[in-house]
Amino acid sequence: MGDLTDKDAEKFTQSTETQGDEVPFVRVIEFWDKRDNHVKTIVDGVDRWAREPYQPAHKTTRFYPYFLIALFEVDGDRHPQSLSSRLKKLQDEYASARSSGRLARSRSIPGTIFDAGVISPEDIKKIEGAVEQEYVGIQPIAGGKLSDAFAEKPVGRYDPRIYDTTPTLRDMETLSGIQEALRQSGGQKTATEANIEQAGFASRTGADRDTQEDMLTDLAQYTAELSVQALPAEYVVGIAGELAFWPEDLPFEAVVTQLNLDIEAGSTGAPNKEQERQSWSVIMPLLRETMVIIQQAHATGNIPLAEALTELLEETMQRMGDRTNLDRFLPKLAATPAGALPMGDTGGQATPQAAGAQAPTGTPTA
Repeated sequence: MGDLTDKDAEKFTQSTETQGDEVPFVRVIEFWDKRDNHVKTIVDGVDRWAREPYQPAHKTTRFYPYFLIALFEVDGDRHPQSLSSRLKKLQDEYASARSSGRLARSRSIPGTIFDAGVISPEDIKKIEGAVEQEYVGIQPIAGGKLSDAFAEKPVGRYDPRIYDTTPTLRDMETLSGIQEALRQSGGQKTATEANIEQAGFASRTGADRDTQEDMLTDLAQYTAELSVQALPAEYVVGIAGELAFWPEDLPFEAVVTQLNLDIEAGSTGAPNKEQERQSWSVIMPLLRETMVIIQQAHATGNIPLAEALTELLEETMQRMGDRTNLDRFLPKLAATPAGALPMGDTGGQATPQAAGAQAPTGTPTA
C-alpha cells in the first residue's frame, strides 16, 4: 500500500468537464490483521488511517468474519477455479462445432449451374418458377444443345460426424458433476449401470459437499462464540422459551473450551425422498419386531438386554442414514411406585411358594 499517492484518489472522482453537481468517489479498504488482532481501514490514496485501528468487541478463535467456499482449489494458485472458467474451453468448442456445422450444411445444399451462352436469364427464371408437371418453353441461344447447358453444382461433402457435439457435451456434464443416470439418452440403462454411475456421481460431488460442510462448521462455530458473548439471557429466552438455558458473562477461555459445534456429515443439500423411502421400508419391520422384544425385556427385568437392543437400533438407523429420533417409537414404560420391585424381581428373597411352604389357613394365633 506504500506505492499509492494522492493522485490515485483522483481516478475515482468525476471530471470537471461534466455539468451539474460533482459526486466524488473514494475506494475504502478494510482489512482484518490477525497478527495484532486489529481491524484497519484506509482510503486509497490517503497516507493516514481512515479511522484508528481497533479490536472487535467480541473475541473469536477464528478472528476473521469472512468464510470462503472454494470447490476447485489448485495448488500454487491464490484463487480457486470457478465452474464457468473450467467450462470455458468446452463451451467455445461446442459453439465452434455448431457454427461450423451450420455453415457446412448451408454450403452443401445442392444446386444447378447453366451455360449463360446457351440459356438466357429470362428462360432460367421460367424454369425456376415452374410448378409440378408444368411445360416450360425456352429458346436456346445460337441453337445450343439443351442437355449440355445444365450441370450439377459442385458442393463440399457434409460429414455430420465431424461436427458431432456429443463428446463435448459428455465432457461438460462430467466436469460439472451431472449425474449420468439422469442423462436423456436413447439407450436403456440397466440397474447395475445406474448404480455404478450413481457411485461415480457421489464420489465427484462428495468432495464438494465436504468443502461446503467445513465452511458451514466454521460459520456455526463463529456464530455460536459471538452469540454466547453478545446475546443477553432475556433475549434468548424470548426466542427459545422460558426453559432455555443460556450462560452469561463467561470468560473467553471458557467459551473456547466448552463450546464446540459440528455439521453432521451428509446433512446438507436437499433430501433424497426416494432413498429415504427405501431406507424406511427396511428399517420399519426391524424396528417393529425389536420394539416387542425390548418391551418384554423390560417386563421381565432384563434391563441390560433392553438397553443393548436400543443401542443396536440406533446404530442401525445411523448406518442407514436415517436421523430420526428413536425415542419416539420405543414403548413408554409406566413409572414404578416407590419401594416396588420390577416384575420378576423379588429382591433376592424366596417367596413361600418358591420355598415349597404352604400358605397359612385359618386365623393366625398370637
